[in-house]
Amino acid sequence: MPLWHLKYEKVMDLSGWSRSLYKYLRLCLLVIMSTEFAVFLFKKSMNSFAPGDSAANYLVEYLFTPTMINGTILVAATILTEYFMRKRLLQMQALTIITASLCICANLVYIHYVVSSAYFVFYTDH
Repeated sequence: MPLWHLKYEKVMDLSGWSRSLYKYLRLCLLVIMSTEFAVFLFKKSMNSFAPGDSAANYLVEYLFTPTMINGTILVAATILTEYFMRKRLLQMQALTIITASLCICANLVYIHYVVSSAYFVFYTDH
C-alpha cells in the first residue's frame, strides 16, 4: 500500500507522459551541451580564457563533467521510471521524474556558480 496517491492517478496515463518528458529532458541536455560547446568555440576563437585557464580545463569543467553527471542522472531516472511503470507505482514514477529534473537543474546552477543568483530569484522579503 503506497504512502500517498496522486489525485487523478486512476484517470491519468503517466507512462506516456513520462516518456514524453524524458524526450524533452534529453533534448534539454543536448541543448545545454551544444550551448556549452558553442561558448567554448567562441572563447577559443577570441582567446578569451581567463589567465591560468586553458581550453582543456574549460572543456572538462563546463562540458564533459556536467554532461556525464546529467547523463548519469537521466539514465538512473529512466531505469527507475521503467521499473515503477512495470510495478504500477504511479506516484513514484512522477516523483522520480521531478527529482531527476531538479538534480539536472541543480547541477547546472552549481557548475556555473550561480547559486547566489538563483537564491536571489526565489528570495522574498515580505
